[in-house]
Amino acid sequence: MIVTGDLPSLKNVPEVTPVLGPQAQEYVASRIKDLFSPELREKSFLIDDSTGTSDELINRSGELISQGTAFNETPFSRVLLPCLDNDCEIRIWWASNDLSARRNVIAFTDKQAFQEHILSSLATGDEINAVYEPGNDNPRSSHKP
Repeated sequence: MIVTGDLPSLKNVPEVTPVLGPQAQEYVASRIKDLFSPELREKSFLIDDSTGTSDELINRSGELISQGTAFNETPFSRVLLPCLDNDCEIRIWWASNDLSARRNVIAFTDKQAFQEHILSSLATGDEINAVYEPGNDNPRSSHKP
């Protein structure tokens, strides 16, 4: 998961460490020019301390939801919701050696629709391949294929 913008404090989420792109894993650091637009101010790649990606954070939250835990009580929500509040761009995809995988996502401009997509994916165990692009928070343009 890549979050770009004014990153909120994530001190209340000890599972996650924000890492600037050049300091991230090799597959991110070596492709930094492709992964981040030069005009964006702050670029952070959020990683799960134990896997080097956000997999464990997202998977654990999906497990908790399947056990009846509300989304807003999961570790993933403690990352996602403050980032949405700060109007960060949030890109989540199943990382692989295919760099284009980060581009094959559903784009959302509506926060609520993005959150509903995330929750639905977590509840069904589906991969999350989505991006929230702030600046056009309009219910009539909830997502584009």
